[in-house]
Amino acid sequence: MQTVKGRAQALVTRGNQVLMVQHCVGDEAWYCLPGGGIEVGESPAQAALRELREECNVIGTIAAPTGCGMQALAGNSAPPVAAPTVCDARVSFAATAPA
Repeated sequence: MQTVKGRAQALVTRGNQVLMVQHCVGDEAWYCLPGGGIEVGESPAQAALRELREECNVIGTIAAPTGCGMQALAGNSAPPVAAPTVCDARVSFAATAPA
């Protein structure tokens, strides 16, 4: 059986700059768009705005959807299983934020 985890993220730009969030675990650090899991009863757009507020303390508005995709999460598939057991479904939205 395959599990799909829904995630939403916000793409906020100002000029040629993109708002990113830094995540750190141990000695590793990486940047990604503000976003996270979609909660029960929440639309993807609502989730993107909630995550933008929680992670960046920014109150934004949705401008337009920008894309969606799905990827298998690493390490969740072992032979003889042909398909991964967990997939990450992402929906991205362009968002605006006050200057």
